[in-house]
Amino acid sequence: MSKLINFIIEENGALQKTYPFTQEELSQLPPTLPSSLLDLYKSNGRFTLQDGRLQTCHPIDFKGLFSIIFGNDKIFNKDNCHAFAYSAFGTIYFYHDIYGCGEIDLINGHLHNTNLTSPTKTTSNLENTIYLPFALDRESLDFFDIEDAPLFSRAKRKLGLLEVGECYGFFPALSMAGLAHIDNLKRVKAIEHLSIISQTQEMYLIDSTGYGVSNIIRKIGK
Repeated sequence: MSKLINFIIEENGALQKTYPFTQEELSQLPPTLPSSLLDLYKSNGRFTLQDGRLQTCHPIDFKGLFSIIFGNDKIFNKDNCHAFAYSAFGTIYFYHDIYGCGEIDLINGHLHNTNLTSPTKTTSNLENTIYLPFALDRESLDFFDIEDAPLFSRAKRKLGLLEVGECYGFFPALSMAGLAHIDNLKRVKAIEHLSIISQTQEMYLIDSTGYGVSNIIRKIGK
């Protein structure tokens, strides 16, 4: 096994619900992806981790969604950003051809990319940034309700394990005055749900400086 696959298993346990890519899907993988991620795709395709807290995806799955999110942005677009994983609550992890791994938090309208916003921390090896989502602990991959209690375990018990291509979504959406409560969660097709959310929420590039401090840099798409 490759170094990346070994790392994923060490951090998250065994790969679950594995669906290998077809030959056509393999031929559609962006050549600019890190070799370790390409190897992961070739050997495993789509799969879930930690009972669905995190799962991989094909970059082409999110191209249409990225067109909506990025619009005419000067740095981010559907061709230089490649989704490769997302959380049970829809946080998307992507690889930018120049700035490496970033994340899109559609629920809060935040886009993070440390190599862009904090150039002093920029790594010379962008390939290593794809390890980031696979290193997150359970709390970081969870979502917290209006009483600041984690939702994933309760959602799993109530709604069942997520299949590949699914996520948990709030109805009504939090961006449309919905409440983060277990009774408002449903199991949904991830791309369809996130595409709807993206049209109800403005996105902003965020600089997270540490110690819980985040600063808005600019609106995405402008």
